[in-house]
Amino acid sequence: MGDSLPPNVFMDIEINQEYAGRIVFRLYDDITPRTSRNFRELATGVHGFGYANSIFHRVADMRHSAFPTTNLAYLRARTEALIQTHPKRNVVFGEVIQGMDIVYRIQSYVSDHVSRKPSAKVVVSQCGVVVPA
Repeated sequence: MGDSLPPNVFMDIEINQEYAGRIVFRLYDDITPRTSRNFRELATGVHGFGYANSIFHRVADMRHSAFPTTNLAYLRARTEALIQTHPKRNVVFGEVIQGMDIVYRIQSYVSDHVSRKPSAKVVVSQCGVVVPA
């Protein structure tokens, strides 16, 4: 097998039907292997469904985080089965390594602090794994 790392995952984002940019995630396969695998499979749509064409229905406030972690509770798309719940905690399973400006832009569209629904239509237009050059 070798020492190669599993591929990073990307999401291309549209805001109000205009391309906003790409977010790239490095998943913690060594710490959360099943969660990382599930996220990667939903990004690639290998089972015929996943994040592609999903609308962001809730946006989390990441200001409490010292680094751009990926948290299942905040990356809900159409597939609720991905969400892992644990008593009084969430599962951090990766980090944003490219596109934090897009993440902050998405956060700027939060319409209220109760439902956290974005005031703009934010869509994952495409997603998958990053193919090394």
